[in-house]
Amino acid sequence: MATAFWTFYYADNGNVNHEIDIEAFNSNDVIYSSYTSESDSTHINSKLNYNLQDNEKHTYRFDWYCGKKVEFYIDNVLQTVIETNVPTHAMEVWIGAWCPSWAGEQRQENSKMTIYSFKYTKF
Repeated sequence: MATAFWTFYYADNGNVNHEIDIEAFNSNDVIYSSYTSESDSTHINSKLNYNLQDNEKHTYRFDWYCGKKVEFYIDNVLQTVIETNVPTHAMEVWIGAWCPSWAGEQRQENSKMTIYSFKYTKF
């Protein structure tokens, strides 16, 4: 299962596709992404040194500096910074969980994602 927190803006049939993602899957794999079109994007894959599927609360955050950089945090620790393909449009916020093939072996039992709180600071 993959869990994700992302922002999204889409216009001009995909020529303008601004998006910032944190996608977590397996026990410690994370993909950080930033898009300014469907063909212009930056992705950073990483492995945390601890398990995100440990039934504990975890904090996911990114700080977006319009057009300049995106700082990505997990559990209030800076994980990475993206400085290319950084969005310049205000975007809607999305939160979700799903089972894409790239997220690894599919579980047969039910899985859930619980959101304890959400905070958004306007662009």
